[in-house]
Amino acid sequence: MEIYRVDERWQERICGIIWNTLTTPIRPVADDFILAQLKEEERLHEVEFYYPFSFPVNEPEKIPDCEIANQYIRGFVDLVFKHNKKFYIADWKSNYIESGYDQQSMEINMNHADYHLQYKLYTVAVLRWLKQAMDDRFDPEKNFGGILYFYLRGMGTGNGNGIYYVPADELRSLEELEREVAGIIK
Repeated sequence: MEIYRVDERWQERICGIIWNTLTTPIRPVADDFILAQLKEEERLHEVEFYYPFSFPVNEPEKIPDCEIANQYIRGFVDLVFKHNKKFYIADWKSNYIESGYDQQSMEINMNHADYHLQYKLYTVAVLRWLKQAMDDRFDPEKNFGGILYFYLRGMGTGNGNGIYYVPADELRSLEELEREVAGIIK
């Protein structure tokens, strides 16, 4: 808190958010899975990506937390982790949603903030990386679990609140996803 000059009066609230984030069951991964269980070798934080993508140079798009320049997309994935032989992409969101953090409220926020495009770009980046790094040992159908958006203010409030999950099978193949994203960005 000192580093980021956060007033001490927020300490209890911030500690509560961190505790809830680390101890809330992430049921899309496993009924008893919590982030605090992840070992250091099972997670990568702030995974940078930088890759070429075909889109018009003269019409740069605004994509949450990504930069577009000279036919390249650059960004950072908050967390990539592995559990039970599956890789997951996770993104932290501190958004305040007045209506709460139930699935419908998070869906409205996802649409409004264009996070669906963001996670598709993140998925392309991570799947390209895993495919390159693991070659034949990586099978997306068996080894990719999907996308998790953690709305930090809603975690720990029960009933899956604060956790927005997109299963891998809703994203289709890497090639199909690349074509879809290219069509959205153009």
